[in-house]
Amino acid sequence: MKSLSKNSLLNYNTKFLFQQTKKIAHIVVFSVDNNNILCYIAKAIARHTIYRGGIAIELLPVKIEGLQKLTLLDFPGHIACIAFTHGCNFRCPFCHNSDLVTGIPSDDNTVTEEFWKLLDRRKGILEGVVITGGEPLLQKNIERFMEKIKQNGFKVKLDTNGSFPGKLRMVIDSGLVDYVAMDVKNSLDKYNLTTGTQADTGAVKDSISLLLTGKVPYEFRTTAVKELHTANDFTEIGKMIQGAERYYIQSYKDSKKVLTPGLSAPTQEELLSYLAAVKQYVPQSRIRGTDTNDI
Repeated sequence: MKSLSKNSLLNYNTKFLFQQTKKIAHIVVFSVDNNNILCYIAKAIARHTIYRGGIAIELLPVKIEGLQKLTLLDFPGHIACIAFTHGCNFRCPFCHNSDLVTGIPSDDNTVTEEFWKLLDRRKGILEGVVITGGEPLLQKNIERFMEKIKQNGFKVKLDTNGSFPGKLRMVIDSGLVDYVAMDVKNSLDKYNLTTGTQADTGAVKDSISLLLTGKVPYEFRTTAVKELHTANDFTEIGKMIQGAERYYIQSYKDSKKVLTPGLSAPTQEELLSYLAAVKQYVPQSRIRGTDTNDI
């Protein structure tokens, strides 16, 4: 196969092929000075293709916007990395990933490529991948993305806001997820206030009910914000998730990336009152990530 020079990319047909490949395989930046571009494209497409019985069936359109290469905390019992996907259907004012929620997706796919290279390099060291966002279940083919991770020998933890119970059920029933962490934003009466949207609380309740069946290990969690939560809200949350295996209250922490500035964390006394309220229904509840050291 004839090697193409950099100048050859200027012709219309090759530019068109390059643009189409960007769309389906998420390839953006590579050197073509001393490489055959078509061979590179073929290899890159192969890295992003699901195989069943040796037959290529689909490309992976999930693009990663952020990557944390190591976490010892986010996937209980496992050494993992964290992949951040773009986009969310909520606009929680306390969200720390506002760039993933409201920003325009990047055209640079360097992070996506680095993610797959990381999994190749750290086989035998990393045990799992945490998929978070944004809201990962918004991704069109998130199940294919999970399948590819599982095919590479890694466990999958999913962070979700519970808005898509159908998709959640699908990835659970398909064995594509090993652990689910679902955010319960507030009592149902305050869901719109807390999510900044007209939230489908019916979908949230369906996701809670699904996880309570215990088909997959899970946890529920709530970020407590002084301006948004009261002890009574945690009583209502406790009723919603009664019987849960694990529930964590995590205190709001301010940052420059938060979606709505001016919010504040509850006092330790308030956090303890929240914990007492929810423990009436979920005795395993704990406070995570404060000076209380996981009470």
